[in-house]
Amino acid sequence: MKRLLLLAFFFQLSTSIYAQIEDVVTGIYDASRIYLDGSNLFFSNGGRIDVVDLTDESNPTVSLFQDGFSLAEGMAIYNDEFYVAEFGQGRIVKFSLNEVNPDIIEVTNSGVSPNVIVVHNDFLYYSDTNGGSIYKYDLNGGSNESELLVSGYTGIIGLATKDDFLYFSVSINGGIIYKIDLLDPDANPIALVAGDHPLGIKIYEDILYVADQDFDLIVSFDTNEEPVQNIDILLPFIDNIEDPRDIAIYGSYFYVLEPDRLLRIPLSDLNINLGINEFEEQKTVSIYPNPTTQYIQLTNIETQEEFIIYDVNGREVLKGLYQPHTQINVSDLESGLYFIKLKSDKNVLKFLKN
Repeated sequence: MKRLLLLAFFFQLSTSIYAQIEDVVTGIYDASRIYLDGSNLFFSNGGRIDVVDLTDESNPTVSLFQDGFSLAEGMAIYNDEFYVAEFGQGRIVKFSLNEVNPDIIEVTNSGVSPNVIVVHNDFLYYSDTNGGSIYKYDLNGGSNESELLVSGYTGIIGLATKDDFLYFSVSINGGIIYKIDLLDPDANPIALVAGDHPLGIKIYEDILYVADQDFDLIVSFDTNEEPVQNIDILLPFIDNIEDPRDIAIYGSYFYVLEPDRLLRIPLSDLNINLGINEFEEQKTVSIYPNPTTQYIQLTNIETQEEFIIYDVNGREVLKGLYQPHTQINVSDLESGLYFIKLKSDKNVLKFLKN
């Protein structure tokens, strides 16, 4: 049995502090989950599922996809069938994508509270949020029985897969993200990073993105890095990002689902370059020591710079004029995560005060 590990993370990367936000869909009621299939972005919205056609990124269109659910949550597609976690009925249902008015068929009813689902290698994995479990359902088994995979993790609110690992996030006891080896029947979940309320998680090209609902942040880390050393915060200090529930990446945009709207941000504003390997030699500003207890110093600063330090809630806590090769006294700051913004640089640096 593998020992449960909680891995500390360090804050070393920089990210854009400004982002252009565009509403895609507004006026919705209780949106909760995103599922992306090709250019179709589905989102669950109370008792219905809507779909946004992203074929023309300059003019996305939204329409009703299917209704009649009792609180639809997670979604997935397998062999021309659309699967839905129907939280209000405590079951997983499906319907055919090839029929105009399809019947909604119950797949499994374990008396649980299914929240999010993913399909991987002919199996459907779904979370029982209130019961603290993850179940595995054989999509070709011909039975409505599910196999218990993980138990004892109350508040499972996010699922994602990469290779043969299942990643899941919980909202209880520090908002931790775990992973478990699906090929090892004796595997125990391994804790990777802690957040606050990591509701929606998605993996794109080895990077795991997290919508932290309580902190109103989108963060990411490299799944190939173990232990995790760098947590990249993509959307700090944006006042009109509120209660992010799920995320998706398509084309040149990063999509964020809130309870009452779907919005998007250009990837170029978030320093995300999927599928592009470019390197530009430059002197990168960094902070040391990090973490710190008394002071911080900035490297590769050649002239004096105005700076502002923010706390994790975006409140200004310290500002001044930084002179090259000097130190900034942060001993009076409370322990926690902070961000420093230089006036001449669009990037924000992160440091941990102990």
